[in-house]
Amino acid sequence: MQEASIVKNLFLVERHNGKNHDVSAVVLAADIESPLEHISDVEKELTDSNVTGMVVFDLLVSHGNNRNRFFSGYFDGKSFIDRDFKSENNLYSVFSEMSAPILKDHVDALNGILLSKAMKFAIKKGIPM
Repeated sequence: MQEASIVKNLFLVERHNGKNHDVSAVVLAADIESPLEHISDVEKELTDSNVTGMVVFDLLVSHGNNRNRFFSGYFDGKSFIDRDFKSENNLYSVFSEMSAPILKDHVDALNGILLSKAMKFAIKKGIPM
C-alpha cells in the first residue's frame, strides 16, 4: 500500500502502481465536498506526488454509493488535460475493488455523515461496494 496524502480533510491522494487499467493515482473524497470542487488543490497534490497519467476519483464520501461515484481524467504532471472528467460507470466494480483497501486504511480520515451504517461497516472491513 502506498502512502496517501490527506489534504485539508477534503480528499486524499494515493499513488497507484498502475496494475489496474493504468491508473496512476486514486483521489478519494474525505468529506461531503467533492474533490472536483477543489481541482487546483488536487492538481497541486498530484504534482507534488510526481503523478502522471490516469487519475480516478472515488466520490463515495461526497456522493454516497451511487453510479456517479467514479470519474477519471488524465493528469500530465501539472494539470488535467481536460477538466471534463469521464464518468466510469462501466468500470464501477473494478474501481470499487481498487478503492476498498484505500478506504479501509484511511477510515478515520473520512467524514461518514452521508454513509449508512452498512457502508461504514463495509469500509472498515475493506469490502468493495
